[in-house]
Amino acid sequence: MNLGKLFKSSKDFQLNKSTFVNLRWIALLGQFATINVVKFIFQFDFYFLLCNFIVGFGVLTNLLLHFKIKQNQLNNNLSTIYLAYDIIQLGILIYLTGGINNPFIFLLIIPSVFSSTYLKLISTINLVIITIFILIFLTFFHLNLPSPKHLHFHVPDYYLYAVPFSIIVGLIFLVYFGLKFGGESRKRKEALDNIQQVIAKEHELLSLGGQAAAAAHSLGTPLSTISLVVN
Repeated sequence: MNLGKLFKSSKDFQLNKSTFVNLRWIALLGQFATINVVKFIFQFDFYFLLCNFIVGFGVLTNLLLHFKIKQNQLNNNLSTIYLAYDIIQLGILIYLTGGINNPFIFLLIIPSVFSSTYLKLISTINLVIITIFILIFLTFFHLNLPSPKHLHFHVPDYYLYAVPFSIIVGLIFLVYFGLKFGGESRKRKEALDNIQQVIAKEHELLSLGGQAAAAAHSLGTPLSTISLVVN
């Protein structure tokens, strides 16, 4: 696949604001529920107040996006900024709750995969780089995984290092397919838009022809109307 030709086929690199806002609400609600279930149901010790504060700040950013951003379609740059924030925010939460040992670590790849379908190639590359950096960082630097006080969770180093490697491989494959399918979707949309424009012009020409025939008929003779329609 020629990525250069693929991304020259369309200029429609935008996200629907309402869809993006709703997806972020689902993610934030899931984060809030997970944090508080682990704290109050399982009664594990971790920095749950700080985690809730981080989720609360994410809620504020979503309210800002919903009420302050007026356009229904988010442009490429604004979408990239919000997706980068989502990666960093989730990275901080995972740092506080076990790092690479956290079973929700795979969720870090979602914004980059989402970007590969809707945004420009350079935006996707930047988000992938941020994601990989955070994955590597969380492999070596993180707080302990929340667990009962009498239990210390530990895995061998070779397994620990294999987790980010497998996630990065999955990230690259998913982003590649997102680029491919997103490009094909844009091509189909562009072709449909072109067809609709041609049909609209044909309707406009037929309408003008009918109006011209009516005008000629009202100003001339039936014979001149027949001649105009034939031509």
